[in-house]
Amino acid sequence: MVFVWSRLTHGHPLFTLSKVALNDTIMVFAFAPIVALWLGLSAITVPWDTLLTSVVLYIEVPVMLLVVHVVNRSKGWYERGAAPREAAARA
Repeated sequence: MVFVWSRLTHGHPLFTLSKVALNDTIMVFAFAPIVALWLGLSAITVPWDTLLTSVVLYIEVPVMLLVVHVVNRSKGWYERGAAPREAAARA
């Protein structure tokens, strides 16, 4: 959704990508401690293994699936000799 709004507002795609990557990195490392802090302040007890499982299931698994998808989709790109844009520009 971030990329859709960036495109609609004519934002710079690489800047958007860097912000999303930074946000994802922060989420991977800070999500569980922040949740533990807020739950601790409200006196709700949630075990750490549950918090870490939620990080793995809702943050790391989707990111890894995306990486696998992108790698599989771009397989053979180098062997074909050019990026799709470069090939289109030559045609």
